Amino acid sequence: MLGKILDTVVGGLIRNIPGGVGQRLRAAYWRRRFRACGRVKIDEGVIFQFPEQIEIGNNVWIMPYAVLTAPAPRQAISDAAKGVDGASGGVLRIGDEVQVGAYNLLNGTGGLTIGDCVTLSARVSIYSATHLPRNPDDPSIEVGCNGMVRRLPIFSKQGPVTIGHGAWLGLHTAVICCDVGAQGFVTSGTILTRDLPAGTQIKPNGTTRPRYGERAAS
Repeated sequence: MLGKILDTVVGGLIRNIPGGVGQRLRAAYWRRRFRACGRVKIDEGVIFQFPEQIEIGNNVWIMPYAVLTAPAPRQAISDAAKGVDGASGGVLRIGDEVQVGAYNLLNGTGGLTIGDCVTLSARVSIYSATHLPRNPDDPSIEVGCNGMVRRLPIFSKQGPVTIGHGAWLGLHTAVICCDVGAQGFVTSGTILTRDLPAGTQIKPNGTTRPRYGERAAS
């Protein structure tokens, strides 16, 4: 218990050290606490919740003040037993050559897999779990919508989310309980609540087009 407390204190002390020295200290500290970790740069202010359920590949840059939340270990075991952890295996997994932008919120409580060569711009939010605004079986009854509510029933959904190889999520985008296919492009300001097919670009108004068109004739 004392060792865990001291470990937490050390993590807090090095969290906001700026520059390359801070990056190296944080990489060395967190590498031994992650489930797996390659070469990684971790900027100041980054928070990891349940790091023992996080896997990070090579050449990954996690920019300032991002928050990464993995499934709690007991939750991951329970989800695996229920068969709901999907491709993530009950972890938050980040592939190779990935940028996690400043102020990103990566909620992997339902399982989250981010493929290789993915770009997450600043203030991207990805949720693999969310509360529901009503009872799906009886929409007429009142419900609560946060974990502090005790006097009302609470309904939620969760499931593994996958961000495919080479996908790009633009500034201020949100992905809520759905997948982004390989080479998908979520344009800045878009809130995505349904799966985006591979190679597709989507705008905030919901219109889609191929991300890569034919080259114009010269």
